[in-house]
Amino acid sequence: MFLDSFREERTYIDVTITNVLRKTGIAKAAVEMGVTASLAYDNKLEGDGARLCAQRGCTFLAVAAESLGGWHAAAIPIIPQLARQAALHTHSDCKSITTLLFRRLSVAIQRGNARLIRSSPFFSDSFSSQAWDL
Repeated sequence: MFLDSFREERTYIDVTITNVLRKTGIAKAAVEMGVTASLAYDNKLEGDGARLCAQRGCTFLAVAAESLGGWHAAAIPIIPQLARQAALHTHSDCKSITTLLFRRLSVAIQRGNARLIRSSPFFSDSFSSQAWDL
């Protein structure tokens, strides 16, 4: 997401949601909270978006969250800053906009989880009918 005047400068915000339950990350996630968000955040900082922003003189902000709801520590202050900007433009209460923004982002993540679960083979009609034919 590109914001022309966020923090008084041109800013590019790159958001990623990482799946905690995928095979490559589940063992690490079981031991350390937030590890998959940290890995995703580090990957974003080393990626093309960060390099392009550095070349073009704009600010790059990486926002990483986990599919089960955890946010990387660097993302936490960005959300209220976005809410403050929205409150200024809409002449609304900053606290209520911040709460609304966190709530909407959390719901969007959970809807994505629901889509993933719904698209799994366990929910297909053919699998369900075969599973009960003993």
